[in-house]
Amino acid sequence: MKPLYLVIQAFGPFAGRHVVDFRHALDCGLFGIYGSTGSGKSSIFNAMTFALFGEAVKEKVDNATLRSHHAAPDVPTLVEFVFAMGDRQYRVVRSPEQERPKKSGSGMTSEPHRAWLFDVTGKDPADLDDQNPGSKIAERKLGEVNSAIQDLLGYKAEQFRQIVLLPQGRFETFLTADTSQRMGILRELFDVSLYRSITDRMKERADNAEKEVRRERDICEGLLQSGGFAGMDALATGIEEARKTVELKQEELTACKAQGAAAFAALQTAVQQDKSFQQYAAAITALNGLQQKADEFAVKRERVSDARKAQTLVAFDDQVRLERKGVADLAQALAKARALRSAAEKNHADREKAHALLAERKDEFEQKRARERDLLKHRETLLGTTAHRGELTGAIAAFDAANATLEARTRAATRARDEAQKCQTALDAERGNQVQRAGLRASIASLNADLTAALTFEKKSREIALTQAELAKRTGTFNLVAQSLEAAKAAMTEAEAALFRNHAALLAGRLTDGEPCLVCGSLHHPLPAEGGGESERVAADYEGAREKLRVGRDHYDRASVARATAEAHHAQIARDLAELKAPAQASTQVRDTLQAAEANLKKLGVDRDLLGLEAAVGTAQAAVAKTDADVEAARRARDAADTCKALANQRLEQALASIPADLRDSAALGRAIDEARRAIQQYDAALKTAEEAKDKAKEAFIAADRDATNAESNLAEARRKLSAAQGTFDKACAAAGLSPEAYQASKPFIASIEALEQDIWRYATAVDIASEDVRKAEEATMDLDRPDIDALKKAHDDAEQAQKRADEACHDARHVLETREKLQKDVTARLCHVDKVEAETAPVRELARYMSGKDGAKVDLETFAIGAMFDRVLEAANARMRPMTANRYTLVREAETKGAGRKGLGLCVDDIYTGRTRPTSTLSGGETFIAALALALGLSDVVESTNGAIRLDTIFIDEGFGSLDADNDSGTLDRVLTALHNLAGQTRAVGVISHVPLVRQHIPNGFEIVPAANGSMIEARF
Repeated sequence: MKPLYLVIQAFGPFAGRHVVDFRHALDCGLFGIYGSTGSGKSSIFNAMTFALFGEAVKEKVDNATLRSHHAAPDVPTLVEFVFAMGDRQYRVVRSPEQERPKKSGSGMTSEPHRAWLFDVTGKDPADLDDQNPGSKIAERKLGEVNSAIQDLLGYKAEQFRQIVLLPQGRFETFLTADTSQRMGILRELFDVSLYRSITDRMKERADNAEKEVRRERDICEGLLQSGGFAGMDALATGIEEARKTVELKQEELTACKAQGAAAFAALQTAVQQDKSFQQYAAAITALNGLQQKADEFAVKRERVSDARKAQTLVAFDDQVRLERKGVADLAQALAKARALRSAAEKNHADREKAHALLAERKDEFEQKRARERDLLKHRETLLGTTAHRGELTGAIAAFDAANATLEARTRAATRARDEAQKCQTALDAERGNQVQRAGLRASIASLNADLTAALTFEKKSREIALTQAELAKRTGTFNLVAQSLEAAKAAMTEAEAALFRNHAALLAGRLTDGEPCLVCGSLHHPLPAEGGGESERVAADYEGAREKLRVGRDHYDRASVARATAEAHHAQIARDLAELKAPAQASTQVRDTLQAAEANLKKLGVDRDLLGLEAAVGTAQAAVAKTDADVEAARRARDAADTCKALANQRLEQALASIPADLRDSAALGRAIDEARRAIQQYDAALKTAEEAKDKAKEAFIAADRDATNAESNLAEARRKLSAAQGTFDKACAAAGLSPEAYQASKPFIASIEALEQDIWRYATAVDIASEDVRKAEEATMDLDRPDIDALKKAHDDAEQAQKRADEACHDARHVLETREKLQKDVTARLCHVDKVEAETAPVRELARYMSGKDGAKVDLETFAIGAMFDRVLEAANARMRPMTANRYTLVREAETKGAGRKGLGLCVDDIYTGRTRPTSTLSGGETFIAALALALGLSDVVESTNGAIRLDTIFIDEGFGSLDADNDSGTLDRVLTALHNLAGQTRAVGVISHVPLVRQHIPNGFEIVPAANGSMIEARF
């Protein structure tokens, strides 16, 4: 940043409108800003800082205090600052929040803080005003204006105070600051965000690893806690206890099983004994029951006797019934035979008809049989094409893949050609643009020279009139001051004479004849002075006249200097104008032409690297050649794959030529075969069934006809036999001694004779057996007591329940053991995984720890990176400091070891006299100033060389030289000023703010701040 023009109005100690034109100062390289303490030297930098950033040099200063107390109420506080950045010029106008008189009515109103930013490249700062403000960049909105200015400068107000304006004592603070404070300053000046980002990413990876380890350990701890264990040792103890519990429960189960077996054996023995008692009781009961049935079996014996008699008549009765039944049956059979004959006759006719209909369709199904044979042949053919189908499928897949590759490579080739065309177009355009730029730059250089010459001539032409008027003004002021001085001298002469007369009168009052005069030593006093009664008034008049004379002489000196300065300035301007050649065109015409050329140059953009563009074209063309070759290779591969696919398809078509298109699918062919086969099978089955049914129907009709004829003959014969059998039966009844009624009554028992006799026999046998059972049961239960089955059963049930409980307890114990063993296995596996993760991520976590500054040195990666930049700052600072201290002192990094804060940017000085390093706080006032100045200059050098966005064309050094007075005998001030001369001559302009006369002698060019009762004035001295 290069300051060009500063306008201050009603600001600080400056009541009116004052201009600080830095352009002459910049030409000098090294210049000063001088004035007595409190005159307003620092207010110039307050104005610059306020114009750029909206705040004063000192932090936390209320902007409302910036308004001048000397200013009239209707004069607003305003700062205009024109500065250059490279070849561009900018103008910022800013006014703080302030009170102003209302435009209508009485009273005051508040004006808000406002700011404007303009581009004024190519314009004379002296010509800028509200009617000619420049090209607007941002206005009114403070955020937009501040952001735009910070983007232009590349730093904020804090960095401006550190590297552009080196205020009183501020850089000494940086000199003695700790690592954290220096980090806050250097982080803003050097972009080390990459290292902070790397550190954050590494820390994130380490944190994720630690979170995973903690999560797995928490899971393990949760699993153990859910199982009721405090740790793995407790779990191992629990597993051992569970094993012992399983063994104990197993022993209890074995004992319960033995008890259950004993109870079961006792119960079985008791059941057998009780069964004998039950058998004895049952035998008694059975015998008693049989004995009660004796009368019933006597009746049965009589019934058997009658049945034996009736049994002799049964054959005759049966014959009669048989014959009767035969007649009835034959009659029924005759009717049935006749019906069956009719039905068989009809059925035979129907079957013959159905058979005839099926026989008529024989040719149709013969065709179906032929189709079935053809379909079977098609299936054999289709099965033989499996290899062809596989070949075709593979060929299609290969073709699709080759085609996709061709399409992808075609797209790549298109992109490559587009990129090559784009690169070639850019190269051709840039070649043409560079030719045009060269011409425009040459024209602009010539126009800039013409514009500078025209502006200089016009400026000098305006300045000659201004300096003439200023000279006339200064001459008039000088004449008035000279007249006032002459009047003061006359008044002083008169007052001095009056004082002398008064003194003479006072001495005369002390004269004594014969004694020498105190003034001349004469012993005679012929004419002594008179008066002497107004000594105080005369003395006061004398002192007043003397003060007026002193003030008059001071004003005369100032006016004389001002007139001489005006005369010298006017003479210099006159000489400069005489040396200038009148321009051919006015500056406005040249500026218009220049602006048009600059606009055309701006349209063409910045120069681009032709070699890089040509290399890009070559690369793009090589890419085109490669992609074209790839496309051709892919096309050949695609065509080959297409040929393979066509050949495979042709072979398959040839193999399938004999098969109809709709039957080339195995499923469709299978359905067709099944359909034909089912139809044939159904027809054959139906035809066979119809033929068999026809034959059976014919046989059935013949048989039915024969049966009907036989039935008629049989019925007649049966009727004759029935009459004969009835006569024989009647004779037999009379011979047996039974009436037909008695026969009928006994007849039902004939069939039961054997059963009745068997029943009677079984009864007798049962009585015998029951008697024997009673005898045996008596013998079996002799000398025995009947057992308590319920008690034994209860004991057995209790034993079973005890065994069941023991089995469940044993199962539960084994489950607990298995659960704990599984928990141990799961937790062990997770802990192994945690150990693996810890081992794998240990380097990352360790690196993150070091990069985050958590090691012993407590230097994080960002601090390390800034430390590297700080080393460059110290190197540059020492290049300034050594000449200023006669090579005695060198700034070095300090290894900080105390405290828990961030470390790495500590600072101390290496003293060549003692051969040791010591803290910067031990330096004297002058040494501290030199060290701080060297550090500030070194920081400025490194910031500008490192950060391309920051330009430090001008820096300002505020005070501090007074501390070098005591060292002047050793040449310290001379060395510091020599270093500043060299600095200004090498790279930038340097402004020095000081009240030290010796500094003014070394640096005569600059600005003088003259304080006055109604506000300070700014005078340029060049």
